[in-house]
Amino acid sequence: MNTKERIACEALTLFSSKGYSAVSVRDIARAAGIKESSIYNHYKGKQAIFDALVETYDTRSDAFFSQFASPKHLEGNIIENMAYIKTIDSLVEMVLASVERYLSDDYFFKFFRMLSIERFNNEKVQAIYQKMFIDGALDYQAQLFGWMIDNGYFVRSDPKMAALQFYSPIYMLFNQFEPGVTDMKAVLQILERHVRQFAALYDVRVKRHEAE
Repeated sequence: MNTKERIACEALTLFSSKGYSAVSVRDIARAAGIKESSIYNHYKGKQAIFDALVETYDTRSDAFFSQFASPKHLEGNIIENMAYIKTIDSLVEMVLASVERYLSDDYFFKFFRMLSIERFNNEKVQAIYQKMFIDGALDYQAQLFGWMIDNGYFVRSDPKMAALQFYSPIYMLFNQFEPGVTDMKAVLQILERHVRQFAALYDVRVKRHEAE
């Protein structure tokens, strides 16, 4: 890890524990083991460090979620690629794997915590948080469920409401999670029950199986 990367890493740790507003450039330099003036050899200031963290999150997030939503052996639109989920068990497996890996990723968790703390103090941070973890997530899932409804995988319903019902418990689990404290196994058990119950409400394949 070079100096610029170490600065960003230490800044993220501080921002995620104290909030962006409560951390100074001096705090970051001290944590990184360098002089305060040395920060400016790599970043224009604290805001530039924050902007770099957001950019890194975007890049990592795109790469992370593409593993689950668009398998390497499939091509085309990411929404259409969801048709590869042929069974409810495969849907459960995909959701559990993505959530577990997300919560286990130190960068992702600290970034989420950083925005969660600071969004009440900073309108720009609130806008980023809203876009990434609320509006963006719901819009994506509404598109996904809309495609599944149109193609006969889900019963006819409002895709936006389906997205809200699916994502809300996951969002709650994100907010409750504490690394090293929360039992990951218990989280995944709750999540599996949620996904299966959601599928029982919306997935045509479950309803067909119940009718047989």
